[in-house]
Amino acid sequence: MESKGLPDRPILVITSAKLSYRNRDRRGVIRFMALEQNEEESIRKYLLGDFSEDEVQNIEERIMSDNSFAEQVLLVEDSLVEDYVDGRLESRECRKLEVLLLSTPQGSEDLRLTSALREYARRSTPPAVGDIESGGRSTSPGFAQARLWLTAAALLLIGCGIALWRALPRQSNIDKGLAALASAFEKRPISVRITALGYLPRPDTRGDDRTIPNQRRLEQARGLLATEAADRPDVKSLRALGSLYLMERRVDDAIKQLDEAQKLAPDDAQLCNDLGAAYLEKANELQKESSSKGAEELSSALEFIDRALKVDPASPPARFNRALLHESMKLTVKAKEDWQDFLNIDSVSGWADEAREHLKALQDSGSKRPTEQDLIDHFLASHERGDAEASWWALNHSRFGDGNRIVQNLAAAYLDLKTAGKETESQHRIDCLSYAGQLEKDRGGDQFTASLVRVYGNATADALALLSRANKLLERANASYRQARGGEAISLYIRARELFVKAGDDGEAQYVSYRLGHCYLNRSKPKDSLLIFEQLAGSCDRAGYRWLRAQAFYAMAIAQLSLNNHQQALVDTGKFLDLSQQIQDQTGCVKAWEQFAQEYLILNNFKMSLALHQQSLANLDDCAPEPMLKWRTYFYIALPLHELGFNRAAAEYEEEALHLAWETKRKDAICRTYVNLGLMMGANGEQEQALENVAKAVDVAQSISGSDERLQNSAYASLQAGHLYRQASDFQHAMVSYGRASKLYDRPDYRAFEYAALKGKIASCVAIGGCPSIEKDIERAMALSERYRARITEERNRDRFFDLEQDLYDIAVDFQFSTASNWERAFDYFERSRSRSMCDAARNGVERYGIEGARFAATYRPLRLALLKPQLPRGVQIIEYAALKNRLIAWVVSRDKSLQAYSSDLGAAELSKTATEYINLISHESTSGQEQAAKIGSFLYQALIGKVEPALDRDSVLCIVPDRALNYVPFAALIAPSGEYLIQKHALMYSPSANMFVISTNAARLKEGPKSETVLSIGNPAFNRAAFKPFEYLASTGIEAQRVAACYQRRLCLREGEASKAKLASLIGKVEVVNLATHAIDGKDSADSKLLLAGQAGDDAESTALHAYEVSSLNLRRIRLVSLSACGTAGELSEGEHYSRDGIVSLSHSFLAARTPLVIASLWAVNSNSTTDLMVSFHKLRTGRSVKGPRTIEAFRRAQLEMLTGPDERFRAPYYWAPFILSGGYASF
Repeated sequence: MESKGLPDRPILVITSAKLSYRNRDRRGVIRFMALEQNEEESIRKYLLGDFSEDEVQNIEERIMSDNSFAEQVLLVEDSLVEDYVDGRLESRECRKLEVLLLSTPQGSEDLRLTSALREYARRSTPPAVGDIESGGRSTSPGFAQARLWLTAAALLLIGCGIALWRALPRQSNIDKGLAALASAFEKRPISVRITALGYLPRPDTRGDDRTIPNQRRLEQARGLLATEAADRPDVKSLRALGSLYLMERRVDDAIKQLDEAQKLAPDDAQLCNDLGAAYLEKANELQKESSSKGAEELSSALEFIDRALKVDPASPPARFNRALLHESMKLTVKAKEDWQDFLNIDSVSGWADEAREHLKALQDSGSKRPTEQDLIDHFLASHERGDAEASWWALNHSRFGDGNRIVQNLAAAYLDLKTAGKETESQHRIDCLSYAGQLEKDRGGDQFTASLVRVYGNATADALALLSRANKLLERANASYRQARGGEAISLYIRARELFVKAGDDGEAQYVSYRLGHCYLNRSKPKDSLLIFEQLAGSCDRAGYRWLRAQAFYAMAIAQLSLNNHQQALVDTGKFLDLSQQIQDQTGCVKAWEQFAQEYLILNNFKMSLALHQQSLANLDDCAPEPMLKWRTYFYIALPLHELGFNRAAAEYEEEALHLAWETKRKDAICRTYVNLGLMMGANGEQEQALENVAKAVDVAQSISGSDERLQNSAYASLQAGHLYRQASDFQHAMVSYGRASKLYDRPDYRAFEYAALKGKIASCVAIGGCPSIEKDIERAMALSERYRARITEERNRDRFFDLEQDLYDIAVDFQFSTASNWERAFDYFERSRSRSMCDAARNGVERYGIEGARFAATYRPLRLALLKPQLPRGVQIIEYAALKNRLIAWVVSRDKSLQAYSSDLGAAELSKTATEYINLISHESTSGQEQAAKIGSFLYQALIGKVEPALDRDSVLCIVPDRALNYVPFAALIAPSGEYLIQKHALMYSPSANMFVISTNAARLKEGPKSETVLSIGNPAFNRAAFKPFEYLASTGIEAQRVAACYQRRLCLREGEASKAKLASLIGKVEVVNLATHAIDGKDSADSKLLLAGQAGDDAESTALHAYEVSSLNLRRIRLVSLSACGTAGELSEGEHYSRDGIVSLSHSFLAARTPLVIASLWAVNSNSTTDLMVSFHKLRTGRSVKGPRTIEAFRRAQLEMLTGPDERFRAPYYWAPFILSGGYASF
């Protein structure tokens, strides 16, 4: 079967070495060579891709073997380019030539040169000469001079051609590869435009097989481009390989290559465009998977495409891609502007045709979006023809925040017509209303409209008069509410509710309560509003008003968030979402996602917030055409984008939100949008415009008539002005703005943003060296922080919130240590930020523990140093580190000595970089880099131990409390100036905080005694290998299980099929020591980390593993020691979640939080054989008689030293003996 695909690019792809350059000397000379007509036609077909594969092969073989024919191919190619320039080709031929030749660098050069020569000839035409007779004789005296001029011009062109040929380089493999890539496709498989390739149309239909590449040409492109990138990884080769991957839809690989190239040439416009295009293509792929995905990739695409346009404002590829990008971002106004701008610079190419199609589709989509009246008309028409589906669609899309527009319209029309005596018309309206009520009952179980029909249909004349008056008051109240005249609205709502109650209309009376509650909410009275909404939710539940009940939960969530009751806000939003889904209210679902997004934003879970906003944005077209809903979506999505550093995208969404805010005519919306737009512009470095926008916000806020609404918006504007001034290092103005905001928010019934205002004020104060109120402000901010902690009961949300709120504690610690020189208070502040969730669980227990993490029963308040020291055991010294932005602090704490403190100028970023390099060097079996590792190990010893060493007792046990990146550092492997490792000088253990050390020590004291221990030793479990690829069974772990068990007189050993989670759970309550030798898998978050155990046939694979969140449910009452003999069980660098001040969240974290006194766990992927030797040696020493002092601590140290100094030289490297650390408290056992 013949292929109708495009052939390889002639000359550029299949040419031999002698044709790898352009024979420019033949322009103007070879033109006089005659070609047979049929041969010239064949070459034209070949060059335009009109030949089958067999015909292509014949032509190519002849080119390679026949120099004369190859020259003829060059001639026809040149002729085609000239015809293209002169406009003599058909549109079909133009498109094919653009794809096959002109898209390549050499083809583009041909086109440029030909156009330039044409222009030169046009400008250089001599004065007109007389007519030439048919015999060639001139009738004018100037003919001789004309002939001389033409001859000279021809010679000049020939000479220029020869010079150009000699000057032009041979074609590179990259050019050949790109040419092969372009010819491999008839239609482009991606939506974006990359600069290395010319125009290819998009597929016309789904499944269009013309996007399937010619494999031979694609392989040719792969070979050339991959080889070049491997041999010479420069900007050109990496960009070309990225283009190949993008055309193959290997988008992640494309991004990787293009990103590497962009690092080499950050201001290359074409490269920035291509990288932006790759991110856009990635975003489009993710959005096909889920509407909640792709926002970060879209934002990255915008950053790079904007950078390309900054360098080259007229770049057609970048302009085309930015228009596509704005469509994907749902920024319709900007997308329309972009397409029009593109058409202004390119109106004739295939790209222009696509641009026109996109522009028309956007224009049509805007005109197709239904208005409120469209929905009403659609419902009435659908009712007339008995189309229930169409009627339900209109009714469902009429659910606005203040009620269903169709129901409201029909009820109002009925009242007007009925009171006017128009019985026929009024009956038609009540029939339509009844039909709407029946649909709501059938589709969602909602009784509200049916109740309304009963009241209106059975109302007496007096009742109808009351209902008419009530509705008029309701209309006036709604108008006052929209104009932010809250006090006036409340009065009108109360009067309307009284009339509805008097008329026997319970449904509308409840609805007015809903509106009344929102008035109190907007007037910063969330407690008053909560009382209304809680009563409303109960009443609506009893009456079956499901939509109204859902709205009550939505409002309750907003109120709870205003009161900083974050956990309850999440619960109420969940109820709102559930009800909205049950009644098929898509508008309600979008509002619920938006509310969840705001809650996660406040909890500093920015990625989750952004995903939820993205999901809302993607579903807006299926909602009621409510301007405020659309404004909220665009307004709020900018906030997580800003927090994640995507300030350009954030600003563009705020610009769209500002446009929508003016459409709503809501001054509060306009004010808040000006503020946020200013904030985003400030982050982009546009400080002047930023402050102008905030000034506009303040002006709008001052014009709001309602006093509470005016105060709230003024406070918000002041807070953001403080951020902007601080960003510009204008700390005096920042403090004034923050102080104003803090005072405005300091009200018993409304605390939103007060914490942020205090934090900003404190940071500004520190920046200028302190101020009189700083101590008071720090204490006040920390009190608010503790209040938040008590109200966030879910571990994951609490940890995320406090991880990103640590800057407050850092500021306070740094100020007390360096400015106030109060080391003890600095220590107390720091302890208040450390391992709080673990302390909560260990001291007060958990109400439940699931995949979402723990739900805490109560909050533990850390002990101050004065109360903590008496509880420390003698013989232990705690070294606690604080890695701050610009300094490293170390405190040395012991029972009987005064507090010692030291600091250095080693900031957190530099410390993290150094520690990471050290861990990467020693955590692999490779012996390369040993010299560098020794150098860094010595540096870290001096930085971390050297300064505190004078305060250390030689025989003391050192308890390391690491911070941030230090959590991953094996302190045992730090190298002293003497050449010794730290483990050779001191016994070591770890704890997440000094308070947690005391908690674990107290837990150990309760389990002390002379009784003999029973061990449960588990190894080589027969887990589901198919489910847990690529993990394999480890025979050495089975051997380890046996040998460890043999160290104890009383022992239980489970291996292979017996080593199941069920057996572990049933036996662990009967033992004191557990050794788990198996595979560990770090989950996407802490709660999902797991140890692989055996399962039965047919078991769900995940259910057979022991997950971190299941540890607290085990009976650990007797447990003294757990050794997790697996990879990364103490937290592995670059794996899992790491909250900086709660330590590494890991499997060992779960056992410590469950009051296990001692846990041994690993910091990296360990060698199985050396781990067996280390664990067997440790347990043998621990149960023997040679170890003095605290058995576990000393035995673990001795086991490490034996491997360090043992006969097997290979095991002397830190990779083998240093990955395991002992964590917990001090114990004699």
